[in-house]
Amino acid sequence: MSWIQELRDALSRIPPGPINDNGTQQEIVRLLQNCWEQLTGAHDAAMSLFKLDRAEQLSWNLPSLDFVMERHGGTALGTRADLQQWSVNLESERADYLKIGHQQLTPMAKRVDVEPIVVRVLDAVRQGPEGTSDLTKSGVLIWHVSSRFQFITVS
Repeated sequence: MSWIQELRDALSRIPPGPINDNGTQQEIVRLLQNCWEQLTGAHDAAMSLFKLDRAEQLSWNLPSLDFVMERHGGTALGTRADLQQWSVNLESERADYLKIGHQQLTPMAKRVDVEPIVVRVLDAVRQGPEGTSDLTKSGVLIWHVSSRFQFITVS
């Protein structure tokens, strides 16, 4: 018997709709992992069978097994994980997905009000090299000649 057929048999024993029992979810995910490589579309979006352990919100909607995946590729440069809705059609032996949003994994940094900063910089530039701006005095704004300047990054 093929792994896909084993998954079909296991799903035929449960009612359509959300799969809420943790033991049943684990069993279905294990069977799905066993047949993942045989499904058309299984590698779309760089999906791999070892990632299926993170499958959430499993639902049996004849002829498809649906689930949500939290994908962490975006966290390399940010704080959000993409959410994908996967649908595995057991008749056509095809896996398809849609991006359905994102989930905030860590709190976002507080927003910075840049307007007061811009006003301060513009004021210092308008005053010129002889001005009394604290940006010039502290060395944040360095004048090279009367018409050229450079900002020094301050952490």
